[in-house]
Amino acid sequence: AKNLNVHGGKITITDAYTGISTGSAFTIYNGIINSSGSDNGIIAYNLMNVYDGEITASSSGNGSAISLKELNSNGNCKLTIEGGKVTATNTGNLYGIDAVGGLTITGGTVTAQGGKNTVGEGQVGIFTYGYNITISGGDVTAIGGDAKAGSNQDGGAGIDGNLTVNGGTVIASGGAGDGDGSNGSGISGTIELGSGIKLYAGA
Repeated sequence: AKNLNVHGGKITITDAYTGISTGSAFTIYNGIINSSGSDNGIIAYNLMNVYDGEITASSSGNGSAISLKELNSNGNCKLTIEGGKVTATNTGNLYGIDAVGGLTITGGTVTAQGGKNTVGEGQVGIFTYGYNITISGGDVTAIGGDAKAGSNQDGGAGIDGNLTVNGGTVIASGGAGDGDGSNGSGISGTIELGSGIKLYAGA
């Protein structure tokens, strides 16, 4: 499958399943992208790079707003955001952003909202399956989803992964638990901070 590169213009896609699904890497140099699906907003494989522009992705079902998956990548799988504005909102049952291979943010504004689960526990804003999350610039806000009313389940974490912050500002908040359930953590995983870093994490 071919890579998908966007250099400018405006793209708006709404689909009953997935808004944008690439068979390989997805690179945004500039432009405006609005992509929504009843399951996934955007799915890319192996590499997704955002250099500038404005990307708005949303999911209302069982997928993620932005999802990076691995397909014969030989371990070279990563989501990188260097600038622009990225907003990933999940009103369904999974993550705001999930990235196999990890996530690197060096600039821009990134907002990720985990699913306010219609089944039970709230979901994670940014989830990397145990891979590293490195932030060295930009403004990052990650919000865990609330648990379903009446479920007695936990809220989702804002960020779930091994987090290193060397620059920028990070705000991470967990979603509300229901009944006997606990509120989600702002950050779930290891945290390493550089000097002079602003990190706000709360349930």
